[in-house]
Amino acid sequence: MVAAAPGARPPPVVPAHPATFAALAVPNFRRYVSGQSVSLIGTWVETVAQALLVLRLTHSGTILGLTTAARYAPTCCCLPTRGCWSTATPDGS
Repeated sequence: MVAAAPGARPPPVVPAHPATFAALAVPNFRRYVSGQSVSLIGTWVETVAQALLVLRLTHSGTILGLTTAARYAPTCCCLPTRGCWSTATPDGS
């Protein structure tokens, strides 16, 4: 290790990824991210509340599992077919 000269300044610290949050400088993107965050939190709260309600009313893990499966069934059934359909069409829509 080489000793620094007396009175020499250390090199400036440069962040590893200076542009990580550069998109947040755009006001519309900040609004979009804020809205998506609130929506995601609301969806999570609704999911947890539904699970707690079903568990409290039925005291059955089986019914809780069936309710959760029914909640996500449309997504699980429709997304794979939509993906195949969108790749098969020339415009991708």
